Amino acid sequence: MGQGKLCVTPLQVANAMAVISRGGVFRFPRLFKEESVGADAVDLGISGQTMNTVRDGMHAVVYEISGTAQRAFEQDLPKFKQAGVTVFGKTGSTQPAHAWFAGFAEDSGGNSIAIAVEVEGGQSGASNAAPLGCDIMQFCIDAGYLGQLEITDPNL
Repeated sequence: MGQGKLCVTPLQVANAMAVISRGGVFRFPRLFKEESVGADAVDLGISGQTMNTVRDGMHAVVYEISGTAQRAFEQDLPKFKQAGVTVFGKTGSTQPAHAWFAGFAEDSGGNSIAIAVEVEGGQSGASNAAPLGCDIMQFCIDAGYLGQLEITDPNL
């Protein structure tokens, strides 16, 4: 996917989201979890102020009423909050027409996931890709990869 002269793969975008989640620390992506985590970590030297600004903006995309992904996430945000999960995201579109959502979610226990969703032929990241991103994050909570889901209301 790309805009103008920018071309990236969904894996590169997901890894960029992971870098933001880690506070500016880059790691090469892996297909399998390894025991020796951290050996390839590279601090990119991004200032704390810059990281906070980016995180605040990505938080607003999901939680603020004017955020482009807010409508896609609004029904699930109470469940995410109950599980101790906070979501950060960015919507967009590419040329030719594809829709995308990239983001990450963190829980209160220090676990996080990063994702990138591309919908070929999609017109809007907000309406075509962000709902899929929300579903993926909910799946990760339901599967126990993220969050501490304690159902207190049987209607949730």
